[in-house]
Amino acid sequence: MSNLTQSERDGLNELFCQLKVANLPLYKRALLRLNRLLLLFRVKIIRMR
Repeated sequence: MSNLTQSERDGLNELFCQLKVANLPLYKRALLRLNRLLLLFRVKIIRMR
């Protein structure tokens, strides 16, 4: 893994995450998406202040 560039490693991590998510039931996937959206909203609200 050490001979890969950072972007290549990030790409692999993204792939692994997608594979893991693909094996999850639908409701868990929906929860993960909601959590991600909530995090984005929190970040935006904090930046607005």
